[in-house]
Amino acid sequence: MRSTLEADIERNILKLSFVGIITKKDFDQIYTEVRSALSDLQPGFNVISDFSECRLMYLNGLISFRKIFSYILSNESGEIVRVLPPNRLITKQIINGALMRKGYTPVYASTLEEASEIVGRVTKRDGLRFELDTQPVDIFFSDKVYRGHILNISTSGCAINSSSLRPRKGDYLKVKFFFTGKSSGEVIELQAKVVRSESYAFAVNFVLPDRNTRNLLWRCLVDESGGQVR
Repeated sequence: MRSTLEADIERNILKLSFVGIITKKDFDQIYTEVRSALSDLQPGFNVISDFSECRLMYLNGLISFRKIFSYILSNESGEIVRVLPPNRLITKQIINGALMRKGYTPVYASTLEEASEIVGRVTKRDGLRFELDTQPVDIFFSDKVYRGHILNISTSGCAINSSSLRPRKGDYLKVKFFFTGKSSGEVIELQAKVVRSESYAFAVNFVLPDRNTRNLLWRCLVDESGGQVR
């Protein structure tokens, strides 16, 4: 396999390209290179992982593959875009593996050009969104407490499903999250504003959380997802 890694410092992008058949040894080498390359990038860096020239990965390399992207995620990455060619075994391997795990869901592209366009569009978005659809949340609204579940969440806001509450757009409320990952026992309360309300769910933006709270929320989200990129 001839893999390449490039840290585009000016655009704050990490580019990974995979060619041919990838083994566990290949992934372990890439992991070492990624650890070194991230020291040149700033938090919020975007990632393009290009599998367009890749045929397949050996299954014993799957853990190392996940290790690479877990490390990237733990270093406060921005969007992760994967270039997956249609009708190829590597695409089926990655998609099927993703369906069995919770965590952050990357964006998929068919070509490197499309991936570059996606990165250009999402550069200004505030925070990755994690899919934690079994995570409970308490909602405080109009002197009552309601229970819901997170559909997806970032450090800037979240989408919530609740059978007992349908606030209106523009309403203010408070949300209380209970995180039970490896750093168990964390409870975070945030003021929030409803920005979208639909028949099955509503979305909120968090109101001016301080930097320490945002950093704590980030660590909890990574921890709760198992540090996994699907």
